[in-house]
Amino acid sequence: MKIITTLFRLSLTIIGLTALSTSSFAQDDNIFGKLGSNSNLFSDEDNSHDNLSFDITHNRFMGDLNGVEQRWNSIGVNINSMRDIPFGPTSMFSFAFGTRFAFNNFRSNGVMNIIDSTSNTQLMVLPDSVSRDKYKFATNYFEIPVELRFRYDGPDRMIRISIGGVVGWRMRAFEHWTNGDFRYKEYNYPDINRFRYGVFARVGFKHLGIYAGYYLQPMFRNEGSSKLNILNFGLNVAF
Repeated sequence: MKIITTLFRLSLTIIGLTALSTSSFAQDDNIFGKLGSNSNLFSDEDNSHDNLSFDITHNRFMGDLNGVEQRWNSIGVNINSMRDIPFGPTSMFSFAFGTRFAFNNFRSNGVMNIIDSTSNTQLMVLPDSVSRDKYKFATNYFEIPVELRFRYDGPDRMIRISIGGVVGWRMRAFEHWTNGDFRYKEYNYPDINRFRYGVFARVGFKHLGIYAGYYLQPMFRNEGSSKLNILNFGLNVAF
């Protein structure tokens, strides 16, 4: 709940700042530069910087960790392709929608334990009697994001801020671990949710920015399974 509250407060702060910026900038028409010049996504003019973007993220489970320690190298990437619809020819605000491929990796000292008798899945610390060299739990999703965007595109700087929501369809999820020459993959999670939804925000300057997202839908649906939600944050690169 703290993550949800923080993202909600961030969204309100962004909306407030953009409203104040609109009022301030509107006093001088010459300051707008190229504002709203990306009204046609398919025009020949190079007038948008974030119709194609990549989020390079650190991924974490939030919730019932059961003592599992998560690793720093839990890295993922979002590939975003968006269509921008400005609110007006000189508006700093726009609505955007598109598609996203989300690849998330989670590395830890844990394991997803599938309880056959109940079809529950629980995250637990790997027993001392079991050894392994490498481990990751990975998910791949096809998603549809929608965004409210603010962009100031001036002659010497460009600032972009967006908040949005996303729904996704799971393409696959699996565990992969090795022990010497032994390789193991597990794909069968009987109670993993097929769909997920969440919220996200970005703040950037020209082509670089930061990204944070939180998925409100738990990973597993059974009451006896670990209650795990996904938090990811990192660098955004936009073109």
